[in-house]
Amino acid sequence: IIAMNTILAIALGGAAGALGRYGVSRLFTDLVHASIQPVATLAVNVIGCGIMGVCFGLMLAGAFHLGDAGRGFLLIGFLGALTTFSSFSLDAFRLMEQGGYGLAFIYVAGSVILSLAAFFAGASLIRLMLGGN
Repeated sequence: IIAMNTILAIALGGAAGALGRYGVSRLFTDLVHASIQPVATLAVNVIGCGIMGVCFGLMLAGAFHLGDAGRGFLLIGFLGALTTFSSFSLDAFRLMEQGGYGLAFIYVAGSVILSLAAFFAGASLIRLMLGGN
């Protein structure tokens, strides 16, 4: 059973990450006075993956110790809400680290292709249902 303080830490980290994502989007929009959401999304994905990589590397080296609540706040909550790409990258890295290069490739390609396909299918279904273009 997950301790209540860990659940609270995940929730607080998630709120902070979501606000961070929004802040980056606003920053990019305000800087160029136009919507460039893909660039903002790319930025948070790259930044989040970098932070996840640094944290994971430090944890493997024994130089960074987080309890359940700390991991919940930073890795699951904050980085998970800032960008789920960081978790995706960690999962792919772990597969490769275990020698599962083929499985990692299938995971990466499948995640990107299936996620895009699911998005387009969902958007197309709603457009069809609502009679839009």
